[in-house]
Amino acid sequence: MVQRLDGDLWLVDTSTGVFSRLTLDPATHVDPEWSPDSRQIAYSQWREGGSDLMEMEVGAGAPLKIYSDYRTLALDDWSPNGRFIVGHVFLDPADEYTHAVFLFPLEGDRKPKIVLRGPFVYDQFHISPDSRWVAYGSTESGRFEVFVGSFPDFRVKRQVSSEGGGEPLWRQDGKELFYLNPEGKLMSAAVSAGTTLQIGESKVLFQSPLTSPSMEVNEYWATHDGQKFLFLAPQTPAGANEPINVVVSWDAALPK
Repeated sequence: MVQRLDGDLWLVDTSTGVFSRLTLDPATHVDPEWSPDSRQIAYSQWREGGSDLMEMEVGAGAPLKIYSDYRTLALDDWSPNGRFIVGHVFLDPADEYTHAVFLFPLEGDRKPKIVLRGPFVYDQFHISPDSRWVAYGSTESGRFEVFVGSFPDFRVKRQVSSEGGGEPLWRQDGKELFYLNPEGKLMSAAVSAGTTLQIGESKVLFQSPLTSPSMEVNEYWATHDGQKFLFLAPQTPAGANEPINVVVSWDAALPK
C-alpha cells in the first residue's frame, strides 16, 4: 500500500506495518497509482509553477519525470491493460471548477490527450477490469453524480446515480459498480458491459461509517468479490460527544 504523509509518498508493508519513504524532494507528491503488475507507481508532483507526472519502479532507483505542465495534474487510475493513465487537470489554475480529463498513453509518443472538458468537476475515475469502460464523478447534471463512459474515447456515457453520488468503484469481475449516495449509504448497481453498456437500478447495500461521499478521493475499498469493504472512517476527537453547558445572563448573578 502507498500512503501520502506530509507531502511525501511512503510504502507501507501491511503485514508488518513498516513504512518506507519513496519520495525525498521538497515538492508535494499526491495521487499514487499502481501499475497493473504492481511493479511501478505513477504519481503527481506538485511544485511552484506547475506539476509533473512521475513514474517510479518500486525498489529500483530514482523516479522518472515523464511529463510536465504549468497546470495542476491529478492522477486517478492506471488502466488494467497497462496502456493508459487517466486523470484530470485544472484548465484554469485559478478556477477549481474548470476541469478537463486527460489520457496519458504509455505507448507511442507518450503525450497526453484531452478527452473531456467543461465548466464542471470531473474526478474519481476508475477503469473497469476489462479496460473498456470508466466510472467517474461529474457535476454536469448540476450536482455530483456517478457516470460510466466508454474508454478511452468517452463517446458513450450513462448516468448511474439519480439522486447524487460519488466514489464509484468496480467489483473485480466488472459486473457490479459501487458508490456512495449523499447520506453515505453504500449503493450497488448491476453492470453488463461488453460491447454495449447496460446498468441496472441502484440499490442500497448498507449505511457506511461515512456521512457523505468525497468529491476528491475514494474513502473505501472492496475485496475482489465485493463481499467485504474497508472504510476510512472518521475519528471522533476525545470529548467531542460530551455535553456543553451554556450559561446565559450570567452577569445577573454578580454581586451588585
